[in-house]
Amino acid sequence: MNVIVTTGHPESNYLEIHEILIASGLLPAQPTQHEALSPLDVQQILLKAQNTIQAKETTDNHVDAVKVSHGLAVELFKVNVTKRIWGWADPEAVWLLDFWKEFDANIQFVLVYSAPESTIAKKLLNTEATPTHIAQAMTLWRNHNTEILRFYNRNPKRCVLVNSAAASRRPDLLLERVTEAFTGTELRLPEWTSVLSEAQFVANALVKSLICGYHREAALYQEMQSSADLGDDLGISDDEEMAKAWREYVALLDKLKCAVEERREQHRRATRLQAETTRLKSQVEELRRQLGNTKTESDATPLRPVQSQPPVLHITRENEILRLQTQQLQEELEYSLGKLDALESECRMERHRRALQGAFVRQQVKSVLIDMRQEIDGDNWYDSEQDGRWAGPSERSVLRMPPLREGRYKGQLDVTGWMEPAILDGMKLWINGLALEINIRSDKNRTIVLFGFTTQDINALPVWEFHFKFPKLVSPANLGSEDQRILAVKLQFIHLEMTP
Repeated sequence: MNVIVTTGHPESNYLEIHEILIASGLLPAQPTQHEALSPLDVQQILLKAQNTIQAKETTDNHVDAVKVSHGLAVELFKVNVTKRIWGWADPEAVWLLDFWKEFDANIQFVLVYSAPESTIAKKLLNTEATPTHIAQAMTLWRNHNTEILRFYNRNPKRCVLVNSAAASRRPDLLLERVTEAFTGTELRLPEWTSVLSEAQFVANALVKSLICGYHREAALYQEMQSSADLGDDLGISDDEEMAKAWREYVALLDKLKCAVEERREQHRRATRLQAETTRLKSQVEELRRQLGNTKTESDATPLRPVQSQPPVLHITRENEILRLQTQQLQEELEYSLGKLDALESECRMERHRRALQGAFVRQQVKSVLIDMRQEIDGDNWYDSEQDGRWAGPSERSVLRMPPLREGRYKGQLDVTGWMEPAILDGMKLWINGLALEINIRSDKNRTIVLFGFTTQDINALPVWEFHFKFPKLVSPANLGSEDQRILAVKLQFIHLEMTP
């Protein structure tokens, strides 16, 4: 029998790692027979007994409590004794590692840790990012992981120490480390799609700036990385991480734009439905009035019932049809209004996230590299190519980006092509209405266009817009090519860097 206990900080994604093991053949633990206590319930009782002993209470009951809790652990193992390999996951198991080690020699431990910034980012989703809350969260992270590292260093043959991000990216490596470390453990990875959660580079970058002064925790994380059986060895530099955060920020802006547009369309549809409902209600009221008049006339002329009956039936049928139409429109209106409320809630969340990310960009980002080979927000650009993107077919091109923090910037355009030298020489450049003085430099390997500006000199707009104007455009077809496009210059990168 093999038993695997998975534990880690509550926000370390320890449960995600346990689910990988379950999907690969680890059997979940069955509860005890008498009181149907799960391993988590048993551990809570064990912790209470352990805390009683540590508090050195002078009662006669704590010895009995220890015996009862130990007996529950024995009962839990008896229920699951026929299983070849089973286990459970619980963050509270961190404080019972020594107990379980002594309780049964068949118990092995998967110890899960994560970077402090990703852990604290999840913690701060449900609380304010005040210095007090951050300090409390960092203390909890340090306490959990100090205990994990202590136990791992003393019991390396019974433990596997894994970084949750690395294990989620490569579940095959996780199982490889587990089966190598634990004799008799046979786990097979099924057809698997990576369970890595959606990247939160912006949140991690923000939290990194909030916890940059916690050197003790940073040193502890590096020690865990160097000791781990499966560490996060991506080796992403700060610049790469900032670039990923920037791309994630731009993608979130696009998502917000789509959500706002969908909300507007839902609002327009709801307005049309309200107007249509009002019109149909008016028609129903008019038909009811006519029906009432017809019935009155019918009652006043009892000798001619045959002549009054047909219009009454006709109006009744129309009234019923309109009533059903009104009911259908009312239901559709209520559905649209419900969806509109949901979209408004989503928009509020996106606006809050956008404000947070905008503050991050304005306060933290001092340099930006716009890769014209990737998706961009702009006008009058052709599809990207291996070495850049052509401007055309009109003489004016626009490139948009979120604004950066206030200050002085120097910029550089990496030019990888032009149809005629005169097009590049005669190119003009503006940012938010400010004409920029450009300086073109060329050598054998590259051509760059240098410029600079101060944010105080440009119009304060929600976005920064670069406007390019070209003196002419030329089609490669005029030079004997089959390319029918009308082109000006080709850009590969745009660099912006804040200067003192």
